[in-house]
Amino acid sequence: MPCIAQHCKCDIIGNETTLEKAIDKTGNALLVMSFNNELPLWDKQNALQRLGGNQQLLSKIVAMFLEQISPKYLALTNALSNENADEVAFVSHAIKGIAGDIGALALRHKASEIEHMARQNQLSQLTFITLELDKTINETVQVLRADLT
Repeated sequence: MPCIAQHCKCDIIGNETTLEKAIDKTGNALLVMSFNNELPLWDKQNALQRLGGNQQLLSKIVAMFLEQISPKYLALTNALSNENADEVAFVSHAIKGIAGDIGALALRHKASEIEHMARQNQLSQLTFITLELDKTINETVQVLRADLT
């Protein structure tokens, strides 16, 4: 399927990030990558393929993700503040799962890193990775919302 690449600069909470978006000939975003991550923010084509090409179902799952991600991130930061490694692992595992459901690969990877470190009880090392997770969440949400409009 022929596609073109678009480049744009976005201002996300004061940090400039360059995004690349592969677009098919009908104008649908297939894959969105942040140059700050090696993994795509959203692999829409793969997510659609896993859902048998059902765009309506994907839209519902994306809407559910958008409703769930902020409360999940808040729960994660609360668990970190309380130094509760088990809860950090549990919530980061949940974030990993909902990110995987929609094909948000960069977010899934960051959540997996946090889960692994929490299971190793390395909470003191999670400050920077949690900030990266927050940035990845914001970038992913921006991409998803743009696609829903």
